[in-house]
This record gives sequence, structure tokens and C-alpha cells, in this order.
Amino acid sequence: MASEPSRPGAQSGTFETQQSLSLLDVLCANQFEGKSFPPELLRETEESFYRGAPPKWLNFHISEQGGSGGARTPFIARDGYAALVEKIRHARSKLQGTSTVKLLHQPGCGGTTLAMKVLWDLRRAFRCAVLTGSTSDAAKGDHVVLQKALSAEEKLKFDAKKRELYEMYGERCHRFHGFNILQTNFSPAYVEAACSVFKPTKRADRPRKTQLAAFLSLLNAYVPGSFLPEWQCRDFFQRDADRRRGDFSLEDRMEPFSHLLVVFQRDERADGKVRMAHPLIARRCTELMAESGVTRSDTAINLLTRLCKDQSPPHVVVGFVKGMLTKRGLKPRRRNKTPGPANAADTQEDEERYARLILDIQRMESRRQSASVLKAASNLFDGDPFLPQALARFYYTELKDYNLAELWAERAKLRDPRNSFVADTLGQVHKNRLKNTAGSLGPLAVLQLASRAIEAFKDEEKLAENERGEDMRGDGDTRVSQHFNIRGQFGYLQLCNDVFHLLVEQEDTWREVLTKKVALDAALESLGDERLIRFKGLIDSLRGEIERKCAFFNKYLTYSKPKLKDDPDYISAGSSECYENFVGSYPPEDLKRTGAVLIQRLKKKKVYTSAAVLSCLESECRESDLKEITTWWEEIFRQKESINYIVSLVVRTNADAAFPSDRKRLSELKQKMPEILNDSPELHMLTLLLCWPADGEARCALDLGQLVRRMKRSFEVAYEMHLRSRRLRPLFFVGNGKGLDRMVHRKVLENLLLEQSQETKQDPWSGERMFHDPEVQARLVKVEGVVREYRLFATIGGAVVELEANNQDSLWKPRRVSFYLGFTIRGPVAFAVQTDKKESESVLRHVTGPGGKDALR
Repeated sequence: MASEPSRPGAQSGTFETQQSLSLLDVLCANQFEGKSFPPELLRETEESFYRGAPPKWLNFHISEQGGSGGARTPFIARDGYAALVEKIRHARSKLQGTSTVKLLHQPGCGGTTLAMKVLWDLRRAFRCAVLTGSTSDAAKGDHVVLQKALSAEEKLKFDAKKRELYEMYGERCHRFHGFNILQTNFSPAYVEAACSVFKPTKRADRPRKTQLAAFLSLLNAYVPGSFLPEWQCRDFFQRDADRRRGDFSLEDRMEPFSHLLVVFQRDERADGKVRMAHPLIARRCTELMAESGVTRSDTAINLLTRLCKDQSPPHVVVGFVKGMLTKRGLKPRRRNKTPGPANAADTQEDEERYARLILDIQRMESRRQSASVLKAASNLFDGDPFLPQALARFYYTELKDYNLAELWAERAKLRDPRNSFVADTLGQVHKNRLKNTAGSLGPLAVLQLASRAIEAFKDEEKLAENERGEDMRGDGDTRVSQHFNIRGQFGYLQLCNDVFHLLVEQEDTWREVLTKKVALDAALESLGDERLIRFKGLIDSLRGEIERKCAFFNKYLTYSKPKLKDDPDYISAGSSECYENFVGSYPPEDLKRTGAVLIQRLKKKKVYTSAAVLSCLESECRESDLKEITTWWEEIFRQKESINYIVSLVVRTNADAAFPSDRKRLSELKQKMPEILNDSPELHMLTLLLCWPADGEARCALDLGQLVRRMKRSFEVAYEMHLRSRRLRPLFFVGNGKGLDRMVHRKVLENLLLEQSQETKQDPWSGERMFHDPEVQARLVKVEGVVREYRLFATIGGAVVELEANNQDSLWKPRRVSFYLGFTIRGPVAFAVQTDKKESESVLRHVTGPGGKDALR
């Protein structure tokens, strides 16, 4: 194709472009310019689109040229068009090199067409392409919602277009289901009339055309964007005893259903694809078949048997079918109850328990039928671990058949023995069996079941620690090793909570045994069963394991959060409850060392780690509690070096607690910091915060650049694997003031915004909105630096220090900048990087010096 990829400032000229990137459908700035097409091709392309085929770039060219018949109305742009273009232009006008603008829409309401229309109209201003393959979760960003309903203005446009199409195509317009469903405002009556050919369907002796229509309907109803290859549809017919010799028309063979189908190609070189004309038609046809006795489970199993048995080579239908049976959709989560207007940030979503097809079969047929479909697929795809995993989950959650659940969970593990996410199911089976059958179990049986669950969760935890992301198998569109798997550790805590309640309800002596106040062998007579002694090792290990896992979750939740949403509340609540049950009540009977009482007090307050102390502001600790915590840590600090005392001082400062005597010790703390034999990221962060030069200090006694590098290396050892897919939270910022007052906790900034307005529910950290607020700006110190070669540098205390930027897009252009300095557990981070106003003009004018060298180097 002689054309030029669209780009800013594109100049005229042509060159050969090969679309070697199979996942990109590139739009060129001069697409189709100077080319002519046969009228038959133009008419066929336009007709195929209005019938329901996906849009092609040629459709927009036809519209721009006045249609296949000339002098036609332009392409209809739905109401979201102007808002989408405006957001894209606004995002591109900022300094950032890349931005995300999401178009939220349901399948079949014109979202893809609208997105391609925007790209077509902007092709001369931007580089444009359509990503035709799968994508990962989109980042947070601005969004436009395309409603599944026409506005009055849209209705007028579609009505006018209908009259125009009728003049052009006559009675053939009745087959333009893709257009007509939009034009009738998604009318159920129109869909019902179009699908009426399915009403007389019978379960027995169904011809192949009816079976194929049922397959297409089921796939398109449950898997957006799915299709069947045209060759596979033809091959399906050629198995008939009365098959014709040679080629045949698929459209003729599919009568009377052919008007509900569309056959399309991505380009002239691609294979043909077949799908239903619209998702609403696919859903209604599936419903009509079910009403006639051809159930969803019948169609699913028939589809597996007829089209998926031959998997060599693997073809696209297998992927669609696996997704249809295992991909869990999203369900709305309850809204935030805080007063104020709702917006998209308020209604977070959780996953459904199972794929939508499995849930519909369960609701409309039976649980057993859902299990039978999953079982058939698990047996057919005998190398896939995720189908038996889903089947095992279904057995233990819906059918309460724990023996079969265990069987299929073991099979799933055998199919992918190194996958911790697959291994999790076996632990969940044992945990749920204990929870749901424990009413009739004595302590011995409880501990027997618990030991099996603990073994499974420990095995899962080991697998998770060994997952690095390079050699893991994929789960649909997501690589399972992208995220560190915490389910094994949290499942362990949930199980221990259940064990605690089950045993203590039967005999209160268990409370002292499980917390290690009393040894098991000393309590056997009271418990009444000598056989319990064989679980002594297990019981003795519980408290230590729980302390370790709760410390992990303290750090996990305090230092990081998911990139797209918040952590569910049950993680914090569950780990906190387990800690209280096993650790917070009593010190272990063998704890005799110095400071034992203080340590137990801190454990009872759940502030025995740096992360736990830092989280005090998040949990809104009372000032009296903070005072006690600081006093206890100070006593420990006198006996041995502990950074937690310093952390508690900083937290107290941010909570507005008065402690003048502690402030006098700041210089002493600075001197002691390098002496503390601890290579933790927490120590490095506190050292940086305490020693970071204040205004007026020319130099720092320590090498800040070296400290930053040490902190990063320390983070890589301690936390990088566990937090690899998560966003690191800023813990502190450098603020105005002296001493500890310069360390501003993130929560203090959030509270500043909260005090000013209760009306907005937007995440203040999204898009760095936090730093637009004047009060926040007044609380923090502005730092100056320079961007060169996509890296950020600042001269601090006489030393050049390289810093990370919270928004990497802000480093796309060399210039002098200013920013606010925050600290994550990995090191210092620049927030709200902006071109320095004082020198922006001169810097931008002299970005390149004599000889083309970068003047900022």
C-alpha cells in the first residue's frame, strides 16, 4: 500500500508500508488518497458494515467521499465524539508524552465505530493505529461514557440516514441489523422480530445449519468480539452425508438464518470470519433456543464436541471457548457510603464468582449442568489447568462436594505444578471444608483438616516466592506471574481464625494453648484427648507464622496499593483479627528477655514493625495511643538501637502531638542513624529524611546519592518481588519547617483536601491532582532540577542526585523543572514535575547548544 503513517507535521510523499506488526492496524495520514475502487467493492463494504460487520478504514473513506452513490450525508458520530476529541487534544497539549483516554461502552452500541471515527478524523494530527490483539488492564485516566441509548439529536440523524439508505438499497435495508438496532434505539421488538426464525427450533434432529447458528449465538452472546473462521464453518457442513462437491455458498447453506450472520475480513489477505450481526441478536437467539429445549449447556457441550476436538494446530475458537467458560466478568460493588455525589471512582467493581455462561446455566438450568459443562471442557482440554481449577471451585462453593473438589484441584496442580495461583484452590478446598462441616467435628478432626489446609497454603506460598514472571504460563490475556500471589498467606490467616473460633467455642482452654500462654502438653488433661499431642508442632508454629504473615501484610498494605483500585477491606480486617486472636492477648510463656512486657504491649497495639507504626495515621490512632507508643519505643531505643522509635516520633509530629523534649534529640538521632546496624529500606528512608538539607544548608554530611542508591538496592532485596505489580505509596514529603516538622505524611495532605471539600470523591493522587491545591503547595517545599536524556537530576546539598519521577511521561523533554519531593519505600520520588517558570523560555530556546550538543548535559 503506497501510503504514509500518520504523524504530527507529516509531509507529502509516499513509501511502501508493510503491516508487519500483526497486532497493529495502522492508519496512514494519506490513507486511500489517489486510489480508486470498483463501485461493487464500495457498495459491498458499505452494505457489510450496516449489516453488522466491524468497520473498516474504507468505510470512513467512503463516507468522506460522499458514499458509494455520491452526495451522501456524512458518517454519524455519536454524542461522545466531541467530548472524546476534546479530551484527546487536551491531553496531547500537556507536556506529557503519552496519555490515556478511555471510551467506556457496551458491545453493540457503536463504541468501536466511534473510536475509529475519531482516529480517522485525527489521522493527520497524530500517529494513529488500532491495536487488534488483546490488551492488559488500562491505566486510570480521563474517560468518556457512550450510553446504550440514543439522544433525541442522534435519533434524528439515524432516522435521516435510514431514509437515505432505503433510497440506495431498497428492501435490502431490512437486513441491515447492525444499523437498524441503533436506529430503533436498541428496540427489543425489532430484535424479537429479527430472531423469529429461531422460534420453531427443536432439540432433536437439528440440522447442521441450526447447530452452527446456535454455536455462533452462544459465542457472540458471551464472548465480545468472538467469531468462527469461515473455513471452519464450511468444514462443519462438509461433514454432512449429503455434502456437495466443490465450493458452495455459506450464505445459501445457512438459510433461513443467513440474514442474521455477517462474514467479514480484516483485509483482503485475511481469512473470512463469521459472527452474528449484533450481540443483542446473539443473546435473543440463545434465549429462544433455550426456550425451545436447546439449552445453553447442550449447545456448549455440542460446541466442544463438534468444533474443539481437533486442537492441532490450536485455532482461535479454542481460545474463545476457554474464555467463555473461565473468564469472570465484573459485577458492581456497593457504593461508597460517604455523603456526596457519586462518580466513577465510587463504584469499584468485583469479579463474579464464575464466567457469565456458567452462572446463567446455574440460574436457568441447574448447578449440576454447570459442573457438567466445566467437566466436559476439563476432560477435552487435558493440558489446561484453569478449567479443572474452575470446576474444583464450583464443586466446593456451589455443590459442597469437597471430595470431587479436592480431586479436580489436584488435577489442576498436576497440569501446572509451578503455578501458585492454581495451587491456591487446593488450600481453599480444605479451608472451606473445615469451615462448613466443623459443627460436627471435635478438636482432633478440626486439627486434622487444618493441617492439610496449612500444608497446601505453605506449598502455595513457596511457589509464589519462586515465581519471577519469566517462565510462567499465561491465563488468557494475563500472565499469572505479573502479580505476587498473596492468597496463600492470607488463606493461612483465614484458616487460623476459623481454627481459633472452632476450638475456643468447644473449650476455652484452647485460647491459652493457641496463644502459647500454656503449652499443649500441659493442657492435655483439661482438653481430654491425649491424641492431640501429635499436633504440638503445628500448634507451636502458629503464633510465629501469624506474626510473620501479619507483618508482611502491614508492609504490603502500608507501602503499596493496586494500580487501578484499592485493596479490599477484608485483607486488613482478616489479618488484624488473626493477630488479635493469637498474638495480642498474651505474651508467649517462654518470653523472658529484657523488654518483654514492652514488646507485648506494642504487639497488642499492633505497632511492632515500622510499617505498623507508619499506618497509625491511616487507622486514625488517638493522640494518647501515639504518646504511649512513642514512650514504649523510646524505652526500647535506650536498650538497643531501633528505628521504630524514630518512626513513631515522625508519626506523632504529623498527628500534631506535642513532645518538645523529643525535638531536642533530633541532632542526636542524626548522629546515631549511621551507627544502626540495619540495611532495611526503612532505615535508609529515615536517614535521608533526617539528613536531607533544609533551606539554608549548603551541604549534607552524608553522600545523598550513595544513600539513594543503597535504599534502592535494599528495596530490591526486601520488597521488589512482593510489590512488583503494585504502585508504591508516597509515605512522606519534604515540607516547610524545621526538624521533624519537615517530614509531612501523605495522610496530612489528604486531610487538607478533605477539610476543604467533602463534595469530590475523585482520587486526589490520580493525575497528581493533589498538588494543584494551594494549601498543599504551601505545606511543601518546591525543589528544582533538570531533565536530560529522559532522567531527572537535582543538586541537593552540593551533590547531584538522580531521582525517580512519579509520572515518567514528564521526562520526555529536556528542560529545567521544579517539583515536590516525596519518599516511597524505594526512595525519593519527584511529584508534579513542571517546567521551571523562571527559566522555561531560555531553556527551551537553548536546548541544543553549539554543535548540536544538549545544553543541559
